[in-house]
Amino acid sequence: MTRITKAEAILYFAAFLGYVGLAAFFAAFWQNMGGNTRIIATLGGGMLFHVLAMMAWQSAALPTRLPGCCLFAAAAFLEAVGLYVLVAQIFPQLALGSAASLAVMLFMAAQETAVYMQYRIPFILTAPIIFLYGFAFILLHMLGGEERAVLLCLGVSLLLVGHGLRRTVAYALSPAAYVLGCCLFYATLFNLVRGSWAEIAYVAAIAAGFTAAFRLRSEALLWSGTAFTIAYIAYGDTAYIMHSALWSLSLPLLGIVVFFCLTAALKAKRRYLS
Repeated sequence: MTRITKAEAILYFAAFLGYVGLAAFFAAFWQNMGGNTRIIATLGGGMLFHVLAMMAWQSAALPTRLPGCCLFAAAAFLEAVGLYVLVAQIFPQLALGSAASLAVMLFMAAQETAVYMQYRIPFILTAPIIFLYGFAFILLHMLGGEERAVLLCLGVSLLLVGHGLRRTVAYALSPAAYVLGCCLFYATLFNLVRGSWAEIAYVAAIAAGFTAAFRLRSEALLWSGTAFTIAYIAYGDTAYIMHSALWSLSLPLLGIVVFFCLTAALKAKRRYLS
């Protein structure tokens, strides 16, 4: 696993602050913006960030492509929102259904694929993958698919995509696909079985995830499984122990179990994945 340098860590932190600042700006002023102002702020801002990202990738003065990737991440989101606002303003009837969202997702996936074909940077592929999965979710939901069943299938599909990426030039994206797939799969499965005897299926899925992590030597699967194990234990502690006679011990017990899970995951990483 490649170590993150100090400069890269600072850049990641700066990008995170920038994303938070953008989100706070739109959350604070979105309702007060007119239609044209929203289009300029989102679509215009997204196109501007796209241009800046490409300039950063082409610049010989920058030793890494990371600044361009950070700009690209913001650009893809802003442009997608801006295109939806534009379509909704020009064709309001389309925005009432899912046609506008489908068109935006498909257009953005095609655009970002074209950008990847030009620059061949694996990080760019995250955008078309996300937009294609958004397109698939909206389309399957329009065709009558039950929301949780669709999300469960898409989660499994993302896990398979992550496995397939391991042997390609975009292998660096495999951990991200694993994490996103685990989030979709485990969260949706828990929502389906919560409060019933079928919760055993969630436990079995977690165990299968750990088995896959060790067989594939994947830290992403290991830590995803650990996170959702802790989440399930926290749910059990809240649902069963906190409302029983042992309520006073619920938080200390939860802390002990979380510490045990994290310690076990670290030991397993060192023993089986290093």
